[in-house]
Parts: sequence; structure tokens; C-alpha cells
Amino acid sequence: MKRNSLNFWVDVLALLALIGLVITGTVMWRHLPPGYKGGHGITLWGWDRHDFGALHLWLGAAFMVLVALHLILHWAWVCTTTARFFGTEAGRRRQRFIAGLVFIIILAILIIGGLLWMKSQVRRPDSDYRGPGWRHVN
Repeated sequence: MKRNSLNFWVDVLALLALIGLVITGTVMWRHLPPGYKGGHGITLWGWDRHDFGALHLWLGAAFMVLVALHLILHWAWVCTTTARFFGTEAGRRRQRFIAGLVFIIILAILIIGGLLWMKSQVRRPDSDYRGPGWRHVN
């Protein structure tokens, strides 16, 4: 497959994944509220909030893979643009490579830092907390 064709199909698939993310996110947000907001038992086409959530997760994973592939296919552009951003000579191969490496490191720090921050924000209820609507069934 020619490089232009590969770029085209990677971008089309990424766009479709992004559209799917927008649709599933909107459906969960607007039409399938969580159970505690009165959404218990609501379905759309036989799918409940958890089914759409799983699809949303997999679309997000596919989108991330496609964006990574897109960056790989455009690596020379990423390196050159990052080098220019930092004010270095974009024509030198070594400086371009270092600039690309800096780009990847910054991206990794942002992703890992964001995930660690989100993990630190999770709050678990007390051990005796049963949640709204909980009742003991014998």
C-alpha cells in the first residue's frame, strides 16, 4: 500500500473512531443517565449504559492507537516542527531527532501524570457504605 493511501485510511479510521466516541459519550450523557439519577433499566437498542461504556472504552483505545500510528507516519514532520518550536536548526538530523524525543517524553509525562492524578482523586466510600438504594436480601 502506498504511503498516501495508508495515511488516508489511518486518518479516516481515526475520524470514525472519534465520531463514535462523540456519539457514545453523548448517548451516555444525555440519554442513559447513571442509575442513581433515575436511569436504572433504561436501554437504547437493547444496550444499557454499561454496554455503551464498554464500546466507548474500546473506541477510545482504537483512537489512541490510530493517533499513535498517525504520529509515526508523520514522524519527520513532528521532529521538524518540534525543533522549530524550541528554536533549534530544523535542518540538522540529530537536532530533529532530539526534538522528536523531547516531544514523546513530554507527551508521556502528560499522559502518565494525568493518569496518576486521576488515580489520586478516586474516593472510596466508608466500608459500611452500601450505596443508594441498597437493601439486604436474604
